Amino acid sequence: AEQGVSIRLACKSCSVSESGYRYKPKNNVDNQRIADWLLRLTSAHKRWGFGLCYFYLRNVKCFKWNHKRVYRIYRELGLNIRVKPRKRMAPGFPVTLVQPIKLNVFCQVLFSDEYTRSHFCCLSKSQPRQNPTE
Repeated sequence: AEQGVSIRLACKSCSVSESGYRYKPKNNVDNQRIADWLLRLTSAHKRWGFGLCYFYLRNVKCFKWNHKRVYRIYRELGLNIRVKPRKRMAPGFPVTLVQPIKLNVFCQVLFSDEYTRSHFCCLSKSQPRQNPTE
């Protein structure tokens, strides 16, 4: 209206809706209150994600906030990027196998524990079988 052009025409030429132009955000105090609660909960309960925080606020504290609104604030605070770091595998060391002196004299078995990534060898000495017909 300052340049002699109506708001409707200016919004149309810039491809902006009039409602978007006239929008005024509400409840900034309420958003700050949500942010305070989320920060307090996530610092007290490190393993809680959004779902537990939201259900605690909804069911225990009896706040009637919309989950989309709470999640938007949760994301703006950067709380949605807490990812549990993966454990690195221990580097594997090659194990040299013992060469048998004769056939069926030594038997070596390598056991590995998948959980702890530890390895150990079991070496057993076995006697060659005697032929009963001899």
